Amino acid sequence: MEYRTTREPDDIDLILRLHFEGYQNLDWRFESDCLDAFLVHVQDTLAEVNLDDRQSNRIWFAEESGETLGCAGLLKRGTKGQLRWVVSLPKARGLGIGKQLVQQALNFARDLGLEEVFLDTIDGIDASMSLYNSMGFVVESNSTEQMWFGAGSAITMTIPLQKGRPTCADRDDKC
Repeated sequence: MEYRTTREPDDIDLILRLHFEGYQNLDWRFESDCLDAFLVHVQDTLAEVNLDDRQSNRIWFAEESGETLGCAGLLKRGTKGQLRWVVSLPKARGLGIGKQLVQQALNFARDLGLEEVFLDTIDGIDASMSLYNSMGFVVESNSTEQMWFGAGSAITMTIPLQKGRPTCADRDDKC
């Protein structure tokens, strides 16, 4: 497995395709019109940041044999990092791709000297919640909010970044 961070012209379309394939038919919130609304939401979140600012924002793509199997992004938000767009294709689940993508984002956040990383998610995505919990993220808030599918549970999770832990530059595998 290779992890690409270079920017390519079609990366936005690639992220949208990964979200379409990764989430379609997961449950009713990702079917038919709801899936279309979800993809508009993802596109809106991508449009709100400068992805070419690689000093503050980065996206990792997991690739194998020329096929992209997943992605994750990290955005610098002041002294915190925001984990975004974590998704892997159904055929790639269980291979550790999600964990590796999130770990690379956390290492990048440490390299930036950030204090913590947060993410926003929704209830009912058990595999994602299991991954985040196993990596040390904890639920900071859980509230009902209006989303692309209607009212739902909006969950914010955080993980503190310990000072003195090895950064990408210190590690043999170079993340």
